[in-house]
Formats: sequence, C-alpha cells, structure tokens
Amino acid sequence: MKRLASGMTVLAAGLMAVSFAGCNSDFFTQLQTNSKDEGTKYTVLLYTFFGPRHIEQSKSLKAATEKHAGWRDLFIVHEENISRLFWGKYSSINTAVARRKKAQKWRTPTKMRVYQGALEMELPGGRQVGPPKWDLTKTNKAYSVVVAVFYNVPEARYVGRKEFAVKYCKQLRDKGEQAYYYHGVTESAVTIGAFDETAIEEVRKGSLSKHVIRDRRINSIMERYPKLAVNGREERVVVPDIKTAKASWIDRISHPIRIPSKKGTDGVKPVHRPGHTQQRQDPRDSASTQEASDLDRIRERIWGH
Repeated sequence: MKRLASGMTVLAAGLMAVSFAGCNSDFFTQLQTNSKDEGTKYTVLLYTFFGPRHIEQSKSLKAATEKHAGWRDLFIVHEENISRLFWGKYSSINTAVARRKKAQKWRTPTKMRVYQGALEMELPGGRQVGPPKWDLTKTNKAYSVVVAVFYNVPEARYVGRKEFAVKYCKQLRDKGEQAYYYHGVTESAVTIGAFDETAIEEVRKGSLSKHVIRDRRINSIMERYPKLAVNGREERVVVPDIKTAKASWIDRISHPIRIPSKKGTDGVKPVHRPGHTQQRQDPRDSASTQEASDLDRIRERIWGH
C-alpha cells in the first residue's frame, strides 16, 4: 500500500461501494445545477437511469416515491441519455449521510429496497476546484490514461475528493507529468497525457473487436503507474472466472480512457484493455435497452401496481 500524498487520509484497500446510483460507468459525468443553491453543498443520489426512456422512468420513480414515501424534496437532473434522481440539498454532510441511510432502509409497499445503492455527494456543478488549464475536458484530445480515482467516504472522515485529486495532479505535474483532473458526479479522477484519435485503434474481425495502442507514450505511462490508486491507495477487487466458476483477487490497474467531447454526456469512457477481444453488440441489445424493458417488467412487483 502506498500513499499518494503525505498527510492525506486514506482508506482500507478493501473498501468498495456497489450501487445503482454510483456505478463506475457514469462517474466521469459532470452535471449542472442552479447557482441559487450556494448555501447548500450536499445531496443524496438515489438512482441513475440510462437509455432512450430515462426521462420517463426517472419521472415515474420520483412520483411513486413521493406518493409512497412522502418525500417532497426530490429532484431530477436530465442529460443526454441519462437522468439522475436526487433527494434534498443540505449544508451538512452529516445530514446528507442520515438521509442516505434512511433511503437505503426504505421499502416500497411490496417490501423492496429500491435505494440500497444511494450515496451522499456534493451538489452537481458548484465552484471550480483546480486550475482550469488542468481540466481534462479542455484538452481537445481523444485519449488519456487514468491513474487515480478519489471519492468521499464521510463515515471514514474522508471528504474532499476534488481537492485531493487536484493536489495529486499538482504532485504529478511537479514531477514533470502531463497530468489532468476530472471532477465527476461522485468521483474525481487524475489522468496523465492527452492523445489524438490515432493513438488507439479499434481493430475489428467479424463480430469481435480489440483496441490496439499505437502510441508508445501510453504504454510508457502505464508502465510508470501500473496500478490504479483509489483514495490514495492501491486496491484489489474480486473478479469471477466464467470458465472455472471461481473468483480471484486482482489489482485495479491504470488504463486508457476516452476524453469526453463535451460536458453533459455520459462522460469519459474506459477503453477495453488493448489486445483483449470483446464481443460487439447490436445497439438494440444494449444494456440500456435491456434495463428499460427490465424496469417495465418489475414495476408491478416493486410498487404493487
């Protein structure tokens, strides 16, 4: 285990958060909020919706929750292909934590806990943290390599993920690295390098495809920083083996990511490990479409109507 910055509070390597609301697929997304909420800092992210029906589904869940739970300070933020349902705006992180715990325990009329993945977070948008010239979205490039991720854990008195990310970004730059930060909805990331489209090539063969690194500088970065740092420490995760039906612990590693072309989309997308093939999917069979149909099927089971 290694610290990224002296004096920084760190977490145990095994600490992980699994939730519908804060999944890794959207942690690079950045939202906008109304500037009149300057007196509040935190909120609770209840649920994240993807796909062509995300607006309809988020409004339906909000209405159902207001009806059955009686919560009146729910609000939704819509973006392109994604909607997020939030609960409240608070000046104290402790208040947000209490609300998050209440949301996780709440059950629908059919006794289902739909908000077990809720988490407290800063209000989307807000003040700028970090020099604008270090902001990953301002590079106008296609790829970078993510080497560190930070997120808040109030129970461990670890709050300030944006500041920690910028601090580490500065440390890397002081060492001569071309480092950038990206503040997402629930996490902040630190990346190194900014590369053109030609740096990584997607090679297709039939229904399979793989990414091939064409710019050796990307390999060099991953060699210098092979392990992904999570809240200042290396982290290991359990990965199941489909063939053997067994699970094994592996280190989280640094990896290339696609830099978003603009804010307000799904954000930075991870690039599959170069050289590893992946099955290409028909858009009609995408996870978002599947999720939409799944939600339709379970609505009656969850809400009883």
